[in-house]
Amino acid sequence: MSSLAAHVAHGFAQTPKSLSSKYFYDAAGSRLFQQIMALPEYYPTRTELAIFQAQGAAIVQALQAGTAEAPAGQALAVVELGAGDGLKTKILLRDLLAQSAAFTYVPVDISPSALEELVASLRQELPALPT
Repeated sequence: MSSLAAHVAHGFAQTPKSLSSKYFYDAAGSRLFQQIMALPEYYPTRTELAIFQAQGAAIVQALQAGTAEAPAGQALAVVELGAGDGLKTKILLRDLLAQSAAFTYVPVDISPSALEELVASLRQELPALPT
């Protein structure tokens, strides 16, 4: 029995029936979620985008200043959980590049197609991005 079949059989045997959301994030599911994020009722994306647009450079400066746990000059690791299309993070990445920050970007997403599309767009939009 395949992994999908086993998950479906297990989930449908439960009360209430369930199925892992990871099966919704194929290419079509990713496109649907992008549409949901564009709805007026879905404010988190717009709010986060506005913060990065207004404060991205300041965020990078603060990160580069360092803390006791991460001294200044240490390379940053930008790990994005649920990267999707990277719309918001691209702003931060541009600011990191503009300030010549040493960093590594690691996008993580449940949708393989979303990651593939993100990597392709990053190569085109931010060719200076470290790989």
